[in-house]
Amino acid sequence: MKKFTPLSEVLISILKKRKLCDEVEVLKVFSRWEEIVGERLAEHAQPLRIKKKVLYIGVKDPTYLCHMEFMKGTILEKVNTATGKQVEDVKFLLLD
Repeated sequence: MKKFTPLSEVLISILKKRKLCDEVEVLKVFSRWEEIVGERLAEHAQPLRIKKKVLYIGVKDPTYLCHMEFMKGTILEKVNTATGKQVEDVKFLLLD
């Protein structure tokens, strides 16, 4: 009897072949961003991309950038909970 492959495994395989996994992980982060960093920080910062297991976050204000650097460990932990441990580091970029 032939064993069926779960749809989730098929989709992940297709995404990996097309190198779209990072985009999917960013969507997970985007969809839960306010939950991850809180309402106030979500107003001043946004996830930009995940590349080579690094999440890049754009921050609108230097004061909030400093505050988020202080919270880096907590943000990383919450992001990994949302993405299933896909992020190893977080980098903050000051937006114009």
